[in-house]
Amino acid sequence: MPQRSETTVQSTRDMTTKALRHQGEKVRSAFFRRVPFLRPPFVSLGVLVSWWFASLLFGAVAAQEAPLSLSLQEALSIAAKNSYDVKMEKIGLESAEYGLKASYGIYDLNLSANWSINLQRDPATSILQAGVGNSVFMQRSDTYGLGLSQFTPWGQQFSLTANETRSRTNSSYYLFNPTYSSYASLSTSLPLLKGFGIKNNHLPVLKAKLDKELAGFQYARDLRDTLLSVEQAYWDLVYARENLDVSRSGLELARQFQSETAAKIKAGVLAPVEQITADAQVAQNEQNIVVAESDVRNREDLLKLAMGYSQESKEWNQRVVPSDDPKRNPGDYDEASLIKQAEQQRPEIAVIAKTLEKNKLDTAFAKNQRLPSLTLQGGLSYAGTAGDYYDPFLNIYVSKGFSDAWSQVSGMDYKSWNVGLVFSYPIQNRAARFNYQNVRLAQNSTEIQLEKEKLVVANDVRLALRNLQTTEKRIAAAELNVKLQQEKLDAEKKKFENGLSTAFNVLSYQDSLISAKSALLKARIDNQEASASLDRAVGTYLASKGLEMAGTGSGEAKP
Repeated sequence: MPQRSETTVQSTRDMTTKALRHQGEKVRSAFFRRVPFLRPPFVSLGVLVSWWFASLLFGAVAAQEAPLSLSLQEALSIAAKNSYDVKMEKIGLESAEYGLKASYGIYDLNLSANWSINLQRDPATSILQAGVGNSVFMQRSDTYGLGLSQFTPWGQQFSLTANETRSRTNSSYYLFNPTYSSYASLSTSLPLLKGFGIKNNHLPVLKAKLDKELAGFQYARDLRDTLLSVEQAYWDLVYARENLDVSRSGLELARQFQSETAAKIKAGVLAPVEQITADAQVAQNEQNIVVAESDVRNREDLLKLAMGYSQESKEWNQRVVPSDDPKRNPGDYDEASLIKQAEQQRPEIAVIAKTLEKNKLDTAFAKNQRLPSLTLQGGLSYAGTAGDYYDPFLNIYVSKGFSDAWSQVSGMDYKSWNVGLVFSYPIQNRAARFNYQNVRLAQNSTEIQLEKEKLVVANDVRLALRNLQTTEKRIAAAELNVKLQQEKLDAEKKKFENGLSTAFNVLSYQDSLISAKSALLKARIDNQEASASLDRAVGTYLASKGLEMAGTGSGEAKP
């Protein structure tokens, strides 16, 4: 009965082949009739051109799909440079740097300039106002000025000004007409109570420095999480590829058993019904391989996305072949020392600690703002005046200008000065008092948050360490299970060969062996990822991968 079935199948194949050949000859003849340059004597040239074009096409495809061998360290280094998440995180870091530089702007030297014209016309109400015969009093002043001012970190303000004024009038009672006036003054003010001290006046710079350090720790935290996701994607790809190999080995076992079953049926040892079970197992394993191959391609795309490869890059269409194998990482660590280390190195704790420092600066400033305002003010000025006038003793007109007026200023001929204290205090002072209470509450909230974060970090370390120890035990148990499943399969195959078992039992044991190998592979991958998670929990992930920060809070990663 099996022999007749095989003969029938072979006859059907022969008939199908002949029909396809005949149909192919008809298509080929019609094609050559429509394309005459492919017929002799042009066929040689056509073949050469076709061969050349095909070589270019398939050569480009082969070059495009050349596999990309990639180690974990290479994947992390590429992601640290190209990852879109890392690029966005660097923007925040650069923004904090610019914010710090901008905060020093409060100490910039400020230059000012002014120019004005003032024309005054009034009806004369006195002969002494405009002179005899003038019913209108007129005076025009043209003023030009320059000024420099600066604010100091201890709260003192300086202002240096110089003005030149030219005045003209129709009054005959002015000594100089026109009159040239020069004026130079230096003034300052210094708070003695409210707003006194470097901490209060240097507050924007101090907070900007903390913001920069905060941005550095936040960048380190985000970079760590990004690279950790890259590593997880890398090991997921390793698992998918090795799981595909396990599925292929299972298919080979199923095909081998299928051949053995067919041979036994042909020899009359087994019933033909056993062939159905063997064939079904092969079909099932082929389906598993299709799913596993799709999973490999998906994992490759996820890894490329995490690494930051764009569609325009040559790596976009390359197959990724991880070159690293998972290593066994023991979990023999001291939990207490790991927790202590995590409290010192975790960026999450550093971020909250820096926030607390900012809160303390705000609290100290708000406390100072409750004081009365007492400001010391002082100034020193020099003046000079010159102009055109009539000298009755010499009976001549004398003409002098700005240079003559300024020589009196530079010669310190006319000095003036002033000094004083200005005191002010709101009687109820509710704004300062209640603002201080709000700032103090914010500081208390951050202190509580810091204590909570330390507890969260300690819990992270415990969970990560326990997970690493669990995966280590899983590896040992999975290795033993693979060994036992292999022994069970070998024993069952011997029983099957002696007619004491069925194909169903043998194939079930094959499935158990494949599942055991997959479980061992998953345990090894989980152990690798658990080790990385422990490094993250302790705060040593970047250092363990050879990526060090350029400085505390700087946020720049260097391999």
